[in-house]
Amino acid sequence: MRLAWMLFGAAVGAMGTALMTPRTGRECRQAIGERVQARCGEALAQGRIRATELIRSTRDAMEGKAGGQGPTEFSAEPKQASTGEGPGQPESPGTPPAPVAGGPPAA
Repeated sequence: MRLAWMLFGAAVGAMGTALMTPRTGRECRQAIGERVQARCGEALAQGRIRATELIRSTRDAMEGKAGGQGPTEFSAEPKQASTGEGPGQPESPGTPPAPVAGGPPAA
């Protein structure tokens, strides 16, 4: 029953719109198309501005201009400690590694 009332309301609304519209279908579609083109043009212009700003700020950060830092090096390889010591390795050959929290007690 609710579906019938909803369809009846949609039909009444469509008829009212058709009777109150001052333009023909072709004129209405043309006006809608012009509005869409204008708004898309504005959005495109704003997108270009934002993209340019993002590229500029990223380039400045990569060159070290942001924050007065020197050039930043980016590498896919992790840096190794100069002494050859790393996580899980003893500090010296005779020293055992520190126990891990929650691990078994040292004997």
